[in-house]
Amino acid sequence: MIKLHRMLLAAAVLVAATTAVQADPIVGQLGIGYNGTITATPDSLDSSPLSLSLVPATGGFTTTLAPSGDFGAVAAFSPVTFDGTIDTSSLAGEAISFGTYGSFVAAAGIVAPGATADLVKIILTGTFTPAGALSGFDANTSTLVSLTFQRLPGQGITLSGSVFAPSAVPEPSSVALAGIGLAAAGLFGLRKRLAK
Repeated sequence: MIKLHRMLLAAAVLVAATTAVQADPIVGQLGIGYNGTITATPDSLDSSPLSLSLVPATGGFTTTLAPSGDFGAVAAFSPVTFDGTIDTSSLAGEAISFGTYGSFVAAAGIVAPGATADLVKIILTGTFTPAGALSGFDANTSTLVSLTFQRLPGQGITLSGSVFAPSAVPEPSSVALAGIGLAAAGLFGLRKRLAK
């Protein structure tokens, strides 16, 4: 019996030693704002399709809200780069670069219901890939980016938004496998105790 325990322990150590170590996906929230000129084509923000041109595209964004979670290393008012134009008819592939901190690429996006001539909200989902000071984390493929465009009197169109990278939820099969392992260990211990 002791031989079996030693073999199982050796196998567990071997599996643990050969398994690649992965960092956790980045988790947290980051607020963003824009300090450039935004032009809408057509002029009404509730138009479909809508094209929003951001000038300058490079350096036009800055982080505004205190970052939370793993984004805590991002310095306030860090430059962020947008790909220049947001086209609501094709939101997949929209890219946002957060300078040396990483980048976001949208897999899909929607225009939220309730748009008006002076307000539109765009929600993107995709992957945030960390870099630089955040490079100790893996990419988060469940990242949401919310962008609110609003026309204000005397200011033109403004942009505010946020990046939200949620924590991963374990797959049901992983939870079931862990449960089976715990049950087997419990039954093995019970069998051993009853044998005495």
